[in-house]
Amino acid sequence: MSTLVATLAALLPTAALLALLAWRDPKRLRSGTATGVRPLPRGRRRLLGWLAPLPGLLLALLGLWPALLIWLGLSGSLGWALTQALAPASDPGGGDAD
Repeated sequence: MSTLVATLAALLPTAALLALLAWRDPKRLRSGTATGVRPLPRGRRRLLGWLAPLPGLLLALLGLWPALLIWLGLSGSLGWALTQALAPASDPGGGDAD
């Protein structure tokens, strides 16, 4: 299996899980940026959190080290990008209403 195929095969389920966790994050929903969306229950969030790194573990067990390193970098970058994309817009004035 090529490195690219292995990386993409591991990244797709991780990306789906991270997107679901980010979209239904209770803290983000409490901030008022999303309407009509309920947060995931705590048990389901924990399950998804434990499932997200399993594709990387599988890459390690298969000895696909280059794919594992690429998956780690892409997973971290994807998590950061999701956080930035779903974050509420900040107040450019610093929040002072003077």
